[in-house]
Order: sequence, then C-alpha cells, then structure tokens
Amino acid sequence: MKKAIVLFLFSFILSLFIQTHAIIVPAQAENPHAPFGGSYRYVEPNGDGPFTTCPKDNPCNYYDAFTHATSGAWLVFKQGTYNVNAMGYTDPPCWHEVILLQNKSVTLIGGWDGDPTLGVETVIDPKSYETILDGEGNDRGITILGSPGYSWTISGFKFINGDATTAINTNCTALGASPTAFCGGGIYIHNADSVTLQSNTFTNNHASEDPATHGAGGAIFAYQTDNLNISENVIYANLANGNDGKGLGGAIFLHDCDGSSVIIEDNSIYDNNSAIGRTGYSSGILLASVDGAIVEGNLISNNNSLGLSTNMGTALYVQGSDVSIRNNQFLDNHSNSVIYIIRSAINLSGNLLNNPGANYGLWIYMGDSQGQTVAMNNIIANHIQNNVKIVGDMTERAFVAFYHTTIADDSNSHDGRGFSIGDYVDGFFTHGIVANQNHGFYNDGHANGTITIEYHLMHDNTSDYDTFSAMNSFSGDPQFVNAINSSTANFHIRANSAARDKGPGYGGLNVDIDGQLRPNPLHGMLIACDLGADEFWGWFLPLIFR
Repeated sequence: MKKAIVLFLFSFILSLFIQTHAIIVPAQAENPHAPFGGSYRYVEPNGDGPFTTCPKDNPCNYYDAFTHATSGAWLVFKQGTYNVNAMGYTDPPCWHEVILLQNKSVTLIGGWDGDPTLGVETVIDPKSYETILDGEGNDRGITILGSPGYSWTISGFKFINGDATTAINTNCTALGASPTAFCGGGIYIHNADSVTLQSNTFTNNHASEDPATHGAGGAIFAYQTDNLNISENVIYANLANGNDGKGLGGAIFLHDCDGSSVIIEDNSIYDNNSAIGRTGYSSGILLASVDGAIVEGNLISNNNSLGLSTNMGTALYVQGSDVSIRNNQFLDNHSNSVIYIIRSAINLSGNLLNNPGANYGLWIYMGDSQGQTVAMNNIIANHIQNNVKIVGDMTERAFVAFYHTTIADDSNSHDGRGFSIGDYVDGFFTHGIVANQNHGFYNDGHANGTITIEYHLMHDNTSDYDTFSAMNSFSGDPQFVNAINSSTANFHIRANSAARDKGPGYGGLNVDIDGQLRPNPLHGMLIACDLGADEFWGWFLPLIFR
C-alpha cells in the first residue's frame, strides 16, 4: 500500500510539473530523511559542498552527490550547463558521457532556480531555469547500464550536442547492422529494469558521425529494457547518423524491449533525420521486437526535413512488433513513407496522417502470422502516390481490417491511390470514405487473397474499385470542412455530408476519431452511424487537445 501511495504521489507531482512547467518541492527538501525513500541532494556545476548532505545552500558537484547518495535519492540540479569538465569526476568517464547511472536508483530533476535559502520551497521550472547536459560534440548525455531492481527517472533536462561516436557502445544492435553501430546520442539505455524520461528536451544529438558505421537513436536508444516510459518530451533536430553512414531512428530507437511496459506518449517529435546521404530507416521512432508497446498522443511532424528520398517510415517504423498506435498526429513528414509496418500486427486507431511531401501514408509490408493489423477511426490524406499500400508474400501474408477510415486528397487532386492492394493480402474494409483519388481501391497485382469491401462512400475518384467488387456502396459529396493540399486540411464532415447515417452501428466502435459517441444520439431514433472516421456532431476537438 505504501509503495502504491508513493508511486501515485510521484506521478501527481510530475503531472503538475508538465501542466504548469513549474513545481514546488516542499521546504523539508533539504532534510536527508525526505519522503520517497531517499534524500534530496542539490547539485550545481563544479559544486564543492559537503558530499555527506549536499544542502541547497552549498550544493555538490554531480559526482559527489551521486556517489554518496543512498539508493532512492532525488538529485536536484541547479540551472546551468553541465559537461564532463563541470561534473567533478576524479577520472575521465570511461564511457564518454556527462552522466553515468549504474547500480543505484535515483531521480534526477533539472530546472531548480538555484535559490539557496534554507527552510523555503524549492522552485523547479525547467522552462525558465534551463538545466543543460552538453555533450560538446564529443560525449553522450547520459548512459544507463541497468541491473535488476534499479529504477531511474530523468526529468527537466535539456540534452544538447550529444555524440556517441567516441562512446563505448557495447550491446548496440541495430537490426543486424554490420559494422557495429553507434547508439544513443542523447541517452543510451541497456538492460535497465525501469526508466522514466519525462519533460526533457533533446536537440542536436547524433548517434554517429562515422560514415563507415550505422547510427541508431539520435536522441534516445534503448536495448533490452523493461518498464520504459518516454513521455511529454520535446525531441527535435537530432540525427541518427550525422555524416554519410546509415541511420536508424533519428529521434528514438528501441530494440528488444519488453513492449508490454513500453509507453511513448504525448511527445513532440519534429525536424529529426535518420541520415544525410545514405539509406535511412525512420527519422522519428523506430521499434524493433517491442511487442505490446503503446505509441499514443504524440505530435510527429516535419521529420526527414533533409529530404532523404529512401527513408522508410520517416515518422514511425515498426518491425517484428505488436504495437498500439493511438491518437497521434503525423503531419508534414517527408520522403518515402510516413508509417512503415513490416512483419507486425498493429492496432492503429484515432490517428491523423496528413503529409503532402511523402509518397506513402501507411505502408504495410508482410504480416504477422500470429495476428492482423486492425485500423479504426483514422484519417489518412494528401500523400503523393498511395495513402495506404498493403503487400504480403507467400510465407508472410498480410491480414488487415480497416473500420471507419477516411481516405482523401484535396478536392482538386486525382493523382494518388486510396488503397493499393498487392499480392497475398486478406483484407476487410468497411464503413469508410474514399474521395478525390485516381484509384479509390487499386489492384496492384493482387492475387492469393480475399478482399471484402462494404459500406463505403466513394466520391470524385477517377476509378472507385478497379477490379474489386463492393457491397452497399454509396456515392455523394462527403462535404469535408476544408479539403486542401496542406497539413492544415480538415477532413471532418459537415452537416449535409453524404456520409451521414449510412452504416449500421456495430463492432465496438462506439466513438469516433475525436472520442465523440457513435452513432450520435441527437440524430433521433436512427441506429445508423456516419461513414468515415468522423461522426458528425457539429464540433470536434483536435487530437492535440485530448
């Protein structure tokens, strides 16, 4: 019971921190017998306070504070810039990082205003009092080497100029990359039992600057780690490989983690790149062998801003993983495909994909023999060649089910394809809208599979179904709010939409993309729901405000 209360209180404090960008640590913070099972210790660059207590009126350097703290301590960092020279190390860190965490559970909190007054509240406000971990283009920000029973929380820091090229990168695997990759420019995590990264900023971190190697995880890399929570961070302008080598995961790379306890939630991830001149796999998030992970409520935008044409899954790449992808916004990402799914079974619900500079919105390549990809309440619009592309093969068929999907381009465009369906695909498509396409459903060499299409509104497509057949098909203008070739387009429907009250309500989809009830009970006694991702209510909440 006590442990549950402690965890609740800790989560509550961090939640306030996010909402207000400032928290108040109680006046007893300087008391070494503080709550949460450990003491508070205060840290400043080049601090020389007594390592026995590290009080707020005489802070220690990081090395002394961590070395002499008990497990469970909170280390509160004063505003300022921390690099290897400012940490108080007796010897140069052998792993080439600003902070090494190992064999002791601690919470690191940045953003202290530095007020030394004893007996008063401690103000923590990372936006006003930046606490910077500066790798100076030579060192990684943080290395975490885990072992069972230890946990770490890092909150309120700004990671800049991290570089893992000279760091020790044992157990740095990147989809079988050869030669060995360099991993984690901002933070590197291996075999940790529990890690929380909350309310940090990562910018200008590089996993590798070596053109002969791979770089994985420009900002964050984790391997064989359980209980990983990455939430409410700002991750921008990072590179997996900043030279001419292959890059994987410009912002985040997670490999072989216990996905049942992995959460990537409410982050802002933008302007990241996988590589400069060679093949890239995801400038945003790359998940490999991470079953059960949740990717929810993130804004993922303008990644692959360098325009690497071969980038696969420029916002999100998932390989060999069963992942829930919910209520995210994927906007203005560039290159080959925005979301790339390979050999995985995905739950994709409530997402907005609108990326006029990308060839493909959602690309599903081969399936998972243990399950199917289920897509519900998604808007996928304004991609150059295909909004959705699905391909299987003889041994790894693609099993897909799409419910209440809105597929569209701007009202003046008929260039792309709505659903492009290749060989060895078994698909079920129902209660959708497909509008303003060259081909609504396109037969891209489909054979050896069964396709069922029903209850769709088709509008202004040059060809609706190609060689496929459909049941209960409708035609008419969906009356989108603002169908333009821009990520600011709005593909919710208006009151006079032809999609209104056309589909029987069933299957558990009792809410729409905005979380509003489906069918709308204000429609009277009708049991029919609207087609597409949006149920008309006359108003809606953008995903970012949910």
